[in-house]
Amino acid sequence: MLSRFERSRILNQQRQMRDLLLPLTHTGSASNRGNRFDLLFRFLIQFEMLAASLYRLRTDGVNDPLQHSTEDLVASASRDLFVLQADPKQRALEETLSYRYRRAWREHFPLFLYTLALFVVASVVGWNVGMSGYEYASVLIPQPFIENILDHRRWFDEIQKAPLLYGFTIAKNNIGVAIHCFTLAALAGLGGVYILVFNGLFFGAVIGFCQANKFDAALLNFVVGHGVLELTIIVAATFSGFIFGRVFYMRPYRLFKIRLAVATRHAATVLLGLCPWLLVAACLEVLVSPWPFYRSHSKILIGVLTASTFWLWTLWPLPQARSDARMQA
Repeated sequence: MLSRFERSRILNQQRQMRDLLLPLTHTGSASNRGNRFDLLFRFLIQFEMLAASLYRLRTDGVNDPLQHSTEDLVASASRDLFVLQADPKQRALEETLSYRYRRAWREHFPLFLYTLALFVVASVVGWNVGMSGYEYASVLIPQPFIENILDHRRWFDEIQKAPLLYGFTIAKNNIGVAIHCFTLAALAGLGGVYILVFNGLFFGAVIGFCQANKFDAALLNFVVGHGVLELTIIVAATFSGFIFGRVFYMRPYRLFKIRLAVATRHAATVLLGLCPWLLVAACLEVLVSPWPFYRSHSKILIGVLTASTFWLWTLWPLPQARSDARMQA
């Protein structure tokens, strides 16, 4: 059984490994080659020491969380060492937008789950408020919106009159909302929490108030075609802002500039990758959602397929990950 001192030493090795890995994998090799060589030399020393500690942990034969965290760090460091020694073709592949986009998602996916959970909780609360009646729903829903729902006025049918004009307007609005969510979330994360909770409360309140007033079928028939993808992108835009905003709470602070540069690149890459999908959502909202000749089940199928395509493209395995899977097989 490892002593407290030995466990503390392994934790310290992990911390030093992470501190070296961050600047080593995100600094240019041409401008500061000497500093990079020094970082690589120190990194290799820490890697050997941590690998020896991992052997010591495994010989104990105990299912220890410290062993699992050490194994994960050693495996991640091994992959990064492979990337540092990769050939020019592999390096060129890693500079493509799709590669950087997918890698950013993988590195920060737990943060997206937190963002999604925040939106879902706010939506459930808003739905309960909307179901409670006019007095409570009017706090979250503007009065003209409430009147349209009470009168069962299908305001979304107006899109049929000028689909092209509404298409440009909706696309512009979607991109503006995404940038707004990103910008607020980048402000140390605080603005992102506000905009996410606000949108969740509003969306849930509208659905709940429509359900309470027997207008939910008409609204959902309009929303299902594009809403799944559109809401996903809005949440993902806030998530990209959180990637930047959470840097202000990460330690040690001496790595703040490096973390900020890395987070800026990751956040901008995710936001840039989301923009085409906002255009897709706008096209669906204009060309599919308001038209009566698309039945409800057809709209649901289109909405699910487009959202599934987005997630398939986003979570598609990286080339190196596919190569590792073939080697293990």
